[in-house]
Amino acid sequence: MADDSLLDVLTGKRRDPRGRAPEPDEPMLPELDAPYQPHNQPTARPVYTLHLLLGRERWRSFQYVHLDSDSAFTADESGQCIRLRFCGSKITLVDILGRNLRRLYDLIHQHRVAWVMRQDARRDFAADDEPVVTDIRLEEVKDHK
Repeated sequence: MADDSLLDVLTGKRRDPRGRAPEPDEPMLPELDAPYQPHNQPTARPVYTLHLLLGRERWRSFQYVHLDSDSAFTADESGQCIRLRFCGSKITLVDILGRNLRRLYDLIHQHRVAWVMRQDARRDFAADDEPVVTDIRLEEVKDHK
């Protein structure tokens, strides 16, 4: 912190390991031991990649350019589900499960979310109006016609 200016400290700007200050709207991936957050703060402009944080040691990343237009948001008594389809070299279905996910669904389709984090503990202690991602499921489509 000795190298950071007082303005950087007060505004909460972080520096990357190379000493470069992040762009004003450049989302940074959370540290491995960071507390749970369902996703990053929405960016003002689109980002290129959606990172799925599936646990402390496992991440998957998809390019937004491969996000298919066939997505869905569903809700029932068991919770909510965002279903995404990425069509890169392989077709992958992504289900993001939880609650209070409607805004996240919209932000993903605006390409303004850089990462989504699954809650490590399967228990949900968040307030009733907070978004919570309880699971992220990936399924590679083997045979597509």
